[in-house]
Amino acid sequence: MLKEVNAFNEFGNYTVIKKYRDDYYTVTQLFRDVNKSKEEKIFSDKTVIKNDKKLSNHLSRAKNTIFELALCNDWKYFATLTINPHWNNNKECDLFYKKFNNYIRTLNTRKQVKIKYLIVPELHKSCAYHFHCLFNDDISSFLCSFDVTQKLPLYIKNGIKSGKNLLYFENYSKNFGYNVFEKINNIECVAGYLTKYISKSLGSAITEREKNLYYCSKGLKRAEILHQGEVMPEQIIKNADFYNSYVTKRSYSKLEHAIAFDVEYYSKSFKNSTLTDLQITKLINSY
Repeated sequence: MLKEVNAFNEFGNYTVIKKYRDDYYTVTQLFRDVNKSKEEKIFSDKTVIKNDKKLSNHLSRAKNTIFELALCNDWKYFATLTINPHWNNNKECDLFYKKFNNYIRTLNTRKQVKIKYLIVPELHKSCAYHFHCLFNDDISSFLCSFDVTQKLPLYIKNGIKSGKNLLYFENYSKNFGYNVFEKINNIECVAGYLTKYISKSLGSAITEREKNLYYCSKGLKRAEILHQGEVMPEQIIKNADFYNSYVTKRSYSKLEHAIAFDVEYYSKSFKNSTLTDLQITKLINSY
C-alpha cells in the first residue's frame, strides 16, 4: 500500500492507476500545496493514534485496504459472526481472532481445504464485538441450512421468513456463537457495506495498529499498481466518485477508460510500466 508520496511535479500533483480485477480499475490523483515544504509527506506510516487527524488517516487507510481486499479476491459468502459471552470474551477482538485463526488453520489442515476470510469488527455500545466477514467457496462444505424450529435470534428467523437462503457454520456455532452466512450477489455493494463499520468509535477503541481494524487470511490478493507518476493540471479527473482538497478518485470498468482522459500522456507514462508498447497502441487505437 502506498504510504508516502515524494514524486510530486512542479504543480504538486501525482497520479496512481490500480487494477483490482479485470473489470475494475481506479485512478487516484493526489494534490499538494506547493507552497508548503517539499519534505512534507502526504501519508504517514505511523499507526499510533495521537489526534483526530491521525485517527482520520488511520481509518481511511483501513477502509481502502478492506475495499481492496474485498474486490481483489474471490469471495462467495457474506457472514455475520457473534461471540457467546458465556463461552468466550466478546470484548477482546485480538483474543477472539487468535482462537478463530487457529481453528481455521486446523480445519484447513485436517480437511485439506483453503478457507480464506476477511473480517471487520463492529463495536457495540456495550463494548462487545460481533464481526462482518467474507469467506471463499472452500467453506461451503461446512455450512448447513437453519432449522426454523431451532432457538434462533429474531434477525435470523425474520431473514428466513422473508425467503432468504441463510446458512450457518455449525462448527463455529459449537465453539463461538451464532453466525449466519448468505451468498454474495454484488461484491462492490458488500465491500462498501464492510467499510462503513470502520468508524471513529471503533478506531478510538483500537489504538495499536491498523491490522486490528480488520483481520484477514495470509496470501490474499492486492490491487496491482499499473502506473504512478506526475499529472498535469489539464489532466485532472472529471466526474470523480470522490474528491476533497487532497485527493480525487474515480473507478472504471475498462483500462482504456482509465487512461482515456489523456491517452498521449499515458502512452508515454506506460512505456515504463508493465504494459508493452503493443498493448499501449491497441488501447489508444481502441478509444
